[in-house]
Amino acid sequence: MKVFLFLLSFLFSTYAYSDVKVALFDIAPFSYINDKGELDGVVYKLCRKIEKESGLKFDYSLVPYARAIKLLSDGEVDFAVFYPSSKYDGYFNKLAPTLGNYNYMVSLKNLHLSSLKDIGEKKIGLIRGARYSEEFDKLKKPGVVFLQDYSKVFNMLLLNRIDIAVISSAAFEYFIKLQDVNAVEKFNIFTINLQPNWIHINKRLDPSIMDKIKKANTSVIRTGDYKTLEEFL
Repeated sequence: MKVFLFLLSFLFSTYAYSDVKVALFDIAPFSYINDKGELDGVVYKLCRKIEKESGLKFDYSLVPYARAIKLLSDGEVDFAVFYPSSKYDGYFNKLAPTLGNYNYMVSLKNLHLSSLKDIGEKKIGLIRGARYSEEFDKLKKPGVVFLQDYSKVFNMLLLNRIDIAVISSAAFEYFIKLQDVNAVEKFNIFTINLQPNWIHINKRLDPSIMDKIKKANTSVIRTGDYKTLEEFL
């Protein structure tokens, strides 16, 4: 009987304190390997704060976006942070909103931007599969150019190979600092919206762990008085 109770206690404690597996999208400035060979990025820093506040132990995997979605869908990781989309309904659960970004349309100074109608047939750089707002996503964009990541979107604009770049505020601030560009002198900016990310979790995650993550997320945002991810740059 004592052996049975010991094994039961061991199994419970191992489960209760096992690592929470977190999938990070390999896209700068959200999550990436920096010049020192270390994990970095605004989403990674947010997750580290949630980890510390929750008292849990997080195990991070840096993977491409599509791979992260599959890992979460298959229950091979426990959570990931990204914009919500109805196309993933049923594959995993949304736990709580967390820090997001302003979404910008950015042009060079010679092109005025004051509304979504200014897109017209202009060449507009987008990350393939990204969603920004219902109005923007439904808008016809015959000049769309799909690109792999925000680095390519930003550089295509600088090279004048697209007319408009659609980019998150965190990515925009990151790349203007990285390339030492004066945004006021160089660009026109139209804000599409402020879009929160969500913490998404696999359906089999223990409810007590969900609760700790949810409370930690709320506490981190409230105590830090954070508004957007770019504050972690």
